[in-house]
This record gives sequence, C-alpha cells and structure tokens, in this order.
Amino acid sequence: MPTMHAAPSAKCSLPSRAAGLLRARASVPASPSHEQRRVRLCASASQQGAPAALATSTQPPSVPEVDISALRSPAKIGCKSKSTIEVHDQGGDVSLATYMQLPVEQYFVLEPGMITSLGGNLFRFQVPSLKFFNLRIDPVVEVMVDLVDPEGPRPRVRLAATKCEIGGSPAIERMGLDRRFRMRMVTEMGWSEGVAGEDGGALGCIDGSSKLDVWCEVVPPFNAMPRRALESTCSAVLRATVGQMFPAFLRNLAADYRRWATDADYRAERARNTL
Repeated sequence: MPTMHAAPSAKCSLPSRAAGLLRARASVPASPSHEQRRVRLCASASQQGAPAALATSTQPPSVPEVDISALRSPAKIGCKSKSTIEVHDQGGDVSLATYMQLPVEQYFVLEPGMITSLGGNLFRFQVPSLKFFNLRIDPVVEVMVDLVDPEGPRPRVRLAATKCEIGGSPAIERMGLDRRFRMRMVTEMGWSEGVAGEDGGALGCIDGSSKLDVWCEVVPPFNAMPRRALESTCSAVLRATVGQMFPAFLRNLAADYRRWATDADYRAERARNTL
C-alpha cells in the first residue's frame, strides 16, 4: 500500500523548515471594497519582502532529493494544499510581520496535544490517524522550522520533515510499512502587512502552501488492485486530510497572533521560551 510523500530523509524526509514570511504594502485606490483590499493585499504577499531587521539567516536551507532506489516498484501518492486567512494587523511593535519572524520556539506552540518541542527549531508532530481502506495509519513526523531568505524578495517560513515513523493497526506493523516508504513534505507560509481600512484598522493576511509526496512499496493484498486506482484512492485520503489540517493550522496561527498582539503578559511568557 502506498504511503504519503514527505520531506527527504531516511524514512520520510521533509525539506527544511518553514522559513521567513512576506511583508507587503498593497496600494489601495480610494474607497476600495473589502474584497478588493483582500485580493490586493494577499496577492502582494507573494511578491514583496519582509523587514531585514528581524532576519536570522540569509541562505535558504537546501532541499535534498528523496532516494527511493531501495524501494521495490513503489507506488507514488501525494497532494497539494493552499490556504489564506485574513488577520487584523495590530501594527507597531506587535505587527504581524514582527510576530511571523519571532524565534520559532516562541510561536510554534499552537497544538500542544499534537506538537512537542524537541529543542531549538525541531518539533515532533503527531499526525491524526489516516484510514486507508480498513487500515489505520498513525504517522509521527519530526519537523524543522526555518526562516528562509529573510533578506530576499520573498522571505518565508518553511516547515520540512526530517524523519517519519509509521505505526497504526496491527496489520500495518506486520506489513513493515515503516521500512517500505519514503516521504517528502514541504510547507511554506508568507504574510502580507495590513492595509488601512475605512475603520482605521489594518487588514493583513497569512497565506501558505503545502506539498506532500509519498513513495511506498505495494504489499499484499493491495498488489491485487490496479496501480492507478490504488494511487488515486490513497491520494484522495491524503488530499482530504491535508485539506482540513492546513487551513485549521493557519486559523490557529492567526488566533495566536491576535492573543500575542493584545496580551502583554502572554507576549512576556512567550518571550521567556527563548531565554
């Protein structure tokens, strides 16, 4: 049965961490509509850069290739996802740009039940169970988070898997799928600085994209299925899962920014994480 694409690594490697985010000022015509402001604002996130003052590195981590030479005729499955969420940018010292370029240990704490810090920019992520046919798969992925190209035209935050282990149903253990797959996953997030609206507020946005690729040997009884049907079915499962998880992650990120920007005690508590 095929498994999911992920970042290059021994098991399931994922390109370097999500790095830097985009900072942009959209020019707005007189009295633009809310939708016009949103479209222009979010479009600018992919074109303009973030302030260099907060940059911590100038060279993006390389994304290694996935070595699938040890796999026997693997099936390939995967999915892509994009999402954007609007955010009220508080500006000043608590701007969205400032938040997005915090040290990762300060803001990457959004799902304490699913994400565990391993120190520095490395985290362990317990992926929700996946159901392929009548089997349950429980992936555990180690992810690195990095600021990529903070001084370049398109700074961003990159999440990349460095290791992946697969558990789940007893049948999954018997199949030895943990040794029979390779994965690559890359998630990148950018931001757009708020544009002043008629109410004096500033509407910004966080946008992101995620790509997951998995190569997996096809073991009995799944080798009896047509390869194309098997890959299509498994890719649909991944697409549905990532399609739910990624927008939820961005919503949590936006909610955490709102709290960070408006609660001085919370900001101080988060800052202590880097001491």
